[in-house]
Amino acid sequence: MKIPMCLAGKMHTLVNNKAAQKVCMKDRSSAGNWATMAFLTSYMQYQPDIEPQRFTVCPILLTQPGEDRWTPLHLSELFLSKISNVPVDKVILPQAGHYPLEKAGLDVMVEAIHAFLIKQLLEN
Repeated sequence: MKIPMCLAGKMHTLVNNKAAQKVCMKDRSSAGNWATMAFLTSYMQYQPDIEPQRFTVCPILLTQPGEDRWTPLHLSELFLSKISNVPVDKVILPQAGHYPLEKAGLDVMVEAIHAFLIKQLLEN
């Protein structure tokens, strides 16, 4: 059995731009998708291979959209607060939604990723 993803999740919160939201809602590979109940069940029962407390693979950069209505900052921080074995950098993307389409957020994201990569290269 399949249901529209807009019934399973807050698809209307993926982007903050109304025109882009309309495109996403019609896109069958995005918010306009239908999901099987088997997929949704597996999604709800997902268990990570490595618990955040034991994560040691690499440093982490969170580029958190400042106006993210899908995954608010407090939810990201709840997860990231459990990571203690690697450095975690956080950068807020101004005026950006979950899919950061807004120029201000994109500019900050590009700069943050660049700075993060340079930092990792210099430290290793």
